[in-house]
Amino acid sequence: MTGHGTRRIEELSPTDVGSELLATALRTSDGLTHELWGDSALGSKCSLGDLVNCSHSCEDFIASGVLVLNNRDGLRLSSDGLKLADHVIPFLLANLFEHTRN
Repeated sequence: MTGHGTRRIEELSPTDVGSELLATALRTSDGLTHELWGDSALGSKCSLGDLVNCSHSCEDFIASGVLVLNNRDGLRLSSDGLKLADHVIPFLLANLFEHTRN
């Protein structure tokens, strides 16, 4: 039996690319650097600090040590935070969509 695959290519919006970058990078131990985010299409619209500082939930993640934001490395999940990635990342994505909607 033989068949063929069908490939469909869709161009992603800058917001879609940014959300993929954010969600993928935060699932790594290195996280998302300021440089990489700045080079993305959304880097000029909002900083990593903007994504964290606009919601109480994200500020709570920082205060509890689950999420780490610093000037040197960027934004990453702590080793304990990596276990909670599926819980934390949607809050950051919501903040991203809020920033890019305006």
